[in-house]
Amino acid sequence: NFNISVMLDEHFWKCYDGNEKYPLINPRNGKVVDYIDPKFLLNEIATLAWRTADPGVLFLDNINKRNVQKESRGLIRATNPCVTGDTRILTPYGLLRAESLLYLSNGHNGESNNIKLLVDGESEILYTTIHGKTLSISSPISIDAKVWKVGFKPTVKLILENGMEVEVTEDHKILTKEGWIEAKYAEGKEIKIARIDVDKIENYGLREVDGIKLDRELGFLLGWLVGDGYIGEKVFFYFNAKSEREVSEYVKELLEKKFEANVSKFERNNEMWIYASKKEVVDIFKKLMRKKTSLPEIVFVANAEFVKGFLSGLFSADGYVDKDGAIRLSSSNKDLLKETQLLLTLFGIFSKIYERPYRRKFEYITVNGERREYETNGYFELIIKNYSRKIFEEKIKLIDYKNEKLSNKLKKTKIDDNFVKVSRVEYVGEKLVYDFSVPGFNRYISNGIISHNCGEQPLYEYESCNLGSINLYAMIKFDENGNAYFDWEEYKKTIEVAYRFLDNVIDVNKYPIEKIAVASKNVRRIGLGYMGLADALFALEIPYNSEEGFKFIEKVSEFLTYYAMYYSVERAKERGVFPFYE
Repeated sequence: NFNISVMLDEHFWKCYDGNEKYPLINPRNGKVVDYIDPKFLLNEIATLAWRTADPGVLFLDNINKRNVQKESRGLIRATNPCVTGDTRILTPYGLLRAESLLYLSNGHNGESNNIKLLVDGESEILYTTIHGKTLSISSPISIDAKVWKVGFKPTVKLILENGMEVEVTEDHKILTKEGWIEAKYAEGKEIKIARIDVDKIENYGLREVDGIKLDRELGFLLGWLVGDGYIGEKVFFYFNAKSEREVSEYVKELLEKKFEANVSKFERNNEMWIYASKKEVVDIFKKLMRKKTSLPEIVFVANAEFVKGFLSGLFSADGYVDKDGAIRLSSSNKDLLKETQLLLTLFGIFSKIYERPYRRKFEYITVNGERREYETNGYFELIIKNYSRKIFEEKIKLIDYKNEKLSNKLKKTKIDDNFVKVSRVEYVGEKLVYDFSVPGFNRYISNGIISHNCGEQPLYEYESCNLGSINLYAMIKFDENGNAYFDWEEYKKTIEVAYRFLDNVIDVNKYPIEKIAVASKNVRRIGLGYMGLADALFALEIPYNSEEGFKFIEKVSEFLTYYAMYYSVERAKERGVFPFYE
């Protein structure tokens, strides 16, 4: 046996009241396939329920209106998939950590917050092969959403073949070629990477911070500083005197123009340093270089032009184009490359990180501006191939001689696959996690991966379904003349028996794990409903869609609600209140 249910959320009713079309979303790929009149859809649901007794309807907006534990335990969020606090979520404000979204001042109440997220919208085909394969990039859509702090839950890390990673709860659903799959079953599956272009949305990210204008030129300077620079009492930018003299002059001119600073140059052998000692300049770059992870935090929240400038500076300083035209960026710091990889996804650029197990020398600049070397036993390399090189060349660009080499290699390109295989799933312990509600789309982008946002059951975590239905047709009796009537007294007694039975089930049930047993007994939640409504109405000769029928349904529902609560109170007098009552 199975039943079909439809959940109506707040977005549905918003479209209904506003006479707007409601989006129909393909659950296998998360895409909007069509729009429908919500009034027509509701009428279809009601008609089919009348004809076949399916589908049932779950009114999501009403769940928490009748939640008596809302004030003490927060909103019911179902058995929701969640992400850890350090996961970067795509928003109109930038790639923000999930934990920080809880505190944006849009409606924060301590446990939840009203926010806006960006989801992948309509796709634009950028390239079609001679075999008909296509590469598409999506335009982001800004939508209203909500974030919750869920608590500590067991989490796993999904490690993708291209180097991307995300930490989620075991039941978190990820979009794959086979549809939505829970994270714990994702190993070996090919999951969807969000190929979007934030250039297509207005007002993405910050335009300035602390009075500092965040433009492409400043982004380039910061990128070069991260790749080949140092900041202490002075700001140093390092260059190869033979191949990078032209770009060193460009950096010098930028510093002089933007900050009206005296910029010095020092050259020795094949090395060149451009540096500024003006306190205002040093303070600005120290602010911009503030980090929570490997890259400056500002690059995750700045506008698209600043980010493109940063990537241009970073790749121009430390990257190169190989003989096959692939763009490469090497580092001993894998996290720096993973964060760079995430920034590239903002513009639809696919990349892969490789681990190189052999020794290599890396250079750095000391506080005194001296260049030093160190050797590692292994390093990592981020590589951009195929059509993503073309997107990189159009949007990011390298310094002149490197970009010229790249342009010469772009005559023939292959498309990139939007799906990447999960190489392994690792259990990483219990962590504080956060969940999102995205009405109308039911998905969001986490660490560059398309994630599902909600579960099916309106429960707190580890709670169980304990359900029962009363057959209304069994309440139909006949008088001495053969006329049918509904026995309300019998219905009342049946409600009492059903309530007590379901309450006893909580104690005698065998639960699969201890956490479910504890959660179920702490709140002693039951679900008591009715069935056989159509048969009862038929016996009473009351039309299903008549005013008399509506009043009968209203009375049956109110009767059940009232006496179920009444016998709950009586049971509390006998056995005491449920443990979480206070």
